[in-house]
Amino acid sequence: MKRKYTAITINDVAKASGVSVSTVSRVLNGKSDVSADTQERVLDVIDTLGYTSNLAARSMRSFRRNLVGLIMPDIGYPFAIEVMRGVNRAIAESEFDLLVYTTGDIDESLIVIGDFTSKTAKPLAKQLLMMSDPPTAIFASNDQSAMGVFEAAKELGIHIPDDLSLVGFDNIIDSAYLNLTTIDQHISEMGYIAAQMLIGMINKDSLVPKIYNMKTNLVIRNSCKRVSVI
Repeated sequence: MKRKYTAITINDVAKASGVSVSTVSRVLNGKSDVSADTQERVLDVIDTLGYTSNLAARSMRSFRRNLVGLIMPDIGYPFAIEVMRGVNRAIAESEFDLLVYTTGDIDESLIVIGDFTSKTAKPLAKQLLMMSDPPTAIFASNDQSAMGVFEAAKELGIHIPDDLSLVGFDNIIDSAYLNLTTIDQHISEMGYIAAQMLIGMINKDSLVPKIYNMKTNLVIRNSCKRVSVI
């Protein structure tokens, strides 16, 4: 006999949490008048029951434009709760509503740690691409690592971007030759500004600390394949 599944409601969350529906509503809306223990308990139940996912589906169907989504792997940890507090503070100052969506712990077997060199990235990429259910996209920590992915894919007969989409980070000169989609963080400009600051300190022009925020931008090339959404 097939099991009949029913949608999780806010009443289910309230009952499982041992609190009122209004309390659950305040937690969902990030109100600060709920104790930390109660908030954590309610969020844990929401995560367990999958109620947040249902909210996300309904909001996507309604095409609301005044909704900000916060996507987190797990909302049961103190770190996540503090992030939510900060996000909610900004949301409270705006006309937007907040939707928290948990993706579950997004699989550690798909994360490999390298050393930012293509030599190390190559065997690590092979490790990923030879899995029983290999990834169809890889985001490399830098362009050098992405080059290692290119080499691994070539040896395995995997075509980029037809079989595998690849994104790097840095936008070094070589990335253009590989048609690599990457993130430009303006490395040369970083070096220029750093040298200017150092020269100024040596010349005692100014000892006032300065912080420069370098803008990053996505450089779209041909290493990623457009995915059709059905």
